[in-house]
Amino acid sequence: MAKVILTDNGARVFDADNADFAVRFLGDAFRKYGIRPGQLVVHSDNGASMKAAPTMALLEKNGIIFSHSRPRVSNDNPYSESFFRTLKYSGDCLYPRDGFNSVEEAEQWVQSFVEHYNEHHRHRGIRMVTPGQRYRCEDAEVLRRRRETMLEARRNHPERWIGDSVLNCTPIGRVWLNPENGQLEEKRLPGAA
Repeated sequence: MAKVILTDNGARVFDADNADFAVRFLGDAFRKYGIRPGQLVVHSDNGASMKAAPTMALLEKNGIIFSHSRPRVSNDNPYSESFFRTLKYSGDCLYPRDGFNSVEEAEQWVQSFVEHYNEHHRHRGIRMVTPGQRYRCEDAEVLRRRRETMLEARRNHPERWIGDSVLNCTPIGRVWLNPENGQLEEKRLPGAA
């Protein structure tokens, strides 16, 4: 599963991790994206800012389902773990080894990373489409065109192909977070398959 990174007016970087910043960021995102009660699950680690009373009150007020990782269990959300690995080690947008000199510099880097991740990073878990394409429900059309291109290439140059199969271009359906644990399924945009 790949999730698109949603930002309101560019990247949001704060100089501290606290409930006030969490409430401001989440509240802005809920308003901007029109989040309705029961539409969203927020999965978080056990950080103080996410467990604080103001954050929990905001989530409850907006009907947001909240999920915490279990203490000392790093694989409760393998998608987040995978995302942070991409964040730190992506060859196209490498995290600066020495960190940042200012919040503004960090925001610029994060904005560049978000653009790259959403619109250029082809994610193997969603058949090599970008998270942005999946979020906008463009993945089925991208995969349909990709399959047509591969079939035409195979017709034109059969000697380059081993066997009759081509890359699987069937769109990924709904994706679950820890399905063996009965977790909630991914929410897609209205009208999405």
